[in-house]
Amino acid sequence: MEKPLKLTEMVLLLAVRPQKGGLRGGASAFLDLVLAGAAFLELEQAGSVAIRDGRIVVLQNNSGDPLHAMILEKLAARNEPRKVGFWLNNLRLSLRKIKAEVLRSLEDRKEIRLEEKRFLFFRWKKSYLLPGNHTPHIVDKVKRSVSQPLRSKEEHALLTLLEVGELLPRVYPDRYSRKVARAKIRKFRSDPDFGRDTAAMEEVVKAIRQAIAGRRAAARS
Repeated sequence: MEKPLKLTEMVLLLAVRPQKGGLRGGASAFLDLVLAGAAFLELEQAGSVAIRDGRIVVLQNNSGDPLHAMILEKLAARNEPRKVGFWLNNLRLSLRKIKAEVLRSLEDRKEIRLEEKRFLFFRWKKSYLLPGNHTPHIVDKVKRSVSQPLRSKEEHALLTLLEVGELLPRVYPDRYSRKVARAKIRKFRSDPDFGRDTAAMEEVVKAIRQAIAGRRAAARS
C-alpha cells in the first residue's frame, strides 16, 4: 500500500510551479521556515517530541524516517528544551538540508524530478512536477477542508501552514476566493473547540511568523 504523503511533502508539492517548474516566487523566500515547522508538527504527531509553552521537548530520539531522524539528532544533542524560534534561527539545524531531504523524498516517490542547474559558480536543483503527481489531490483536499468542518489535526495544520507560507494562491488563483478561504482558516483557528488540540501548531506558526518578520526586517535594513 502506498504511504500517504506527509505534511512536509504536501506543503512542498504545492510550492512547485505546475508548468515552469521551480518554486513559487512569493513562497520560496520563506519555504524553508514553513517546512521546518511542518517537520516539527510531524514529530509531535508521531509522539517523538512534545511542544510545550513554545519549547520542543524530545520524547524519543530515534526514528525510521530519515528527515525525522536528522532533526531529532540535532534536537537531542542540545540536552535541553529550546523554543521553536531558537531552532528556526539556529545554524546547527540546517533548514536547507530539511528542504533538500523533502525534495529527495518526493523524487523517490516519483512526485517530482530534480534537474541540476548552473550559473557561473552557483549550482542548484530545480524541481518539476511529474505526470501523475498528487498535487491535484492535495488541492482538492484543501478545498474540502475549507468548505466543511475540519476532521483532523493534520488538515488544520496544512491549512494554517499554507496560509502562513503564502501558498494559498496555488489552491485559489482567484483573489476573492483566496480571501474567503483565508477568512475561514482564521475562523477555524479561533474556534475554542478545535483549539484545545492545536496548541502545538499555534506555537509553531507563531515562531514561523516571527522568523519571517525578522527576515523581512533584515532585508529592509
